[in-house]
Amino acid sequence: MPEDAEREVIIHDLSDEEKFGPITGEVLECIGEDVREQLQYITAHYKVLEIHTQKYVLPGNSKAGVITANLPEEPIKGCRAHVSLLTHVLFINLQITFLCIVLRSNSNVLVYTFLGRLFHHWY
Repeated sequence: MPEDAEREVIIHDLSDEEKFGPITGEVLECIGEDVREQLQYITAHYKVLEIHTQKYVLPGNSKAGVITANLPEEPIKGCRAHVSLLTHVLFINLQITFLCIVLRSNSNVLVYTFLGRLFHHWY
């Protein structure tokens, strides 16, 4: 990801009620976080979303495992593109496909000129 891009930090954390061991009731200890980045498309520019997921354990109980907050579902598992960028790419491809179909099915010069000008203004 570009280091000079605009960034937004999003932190996924357990609620205050979830920060206690489910069996013992002990306070969980934060041991770090996982960090991943997604590239988000915002009309005419991009922003990097830096997503932090806090990780907790029960102090002195390594068998209990690591507890983290649930993450929102991703449209493509493990993809670094935000849903806004995926939607933008899909929309662009649909526009180009539509333009090619219209131009192939109608050889009228006026239609070609109109669509060419319209397509030019989309970008």
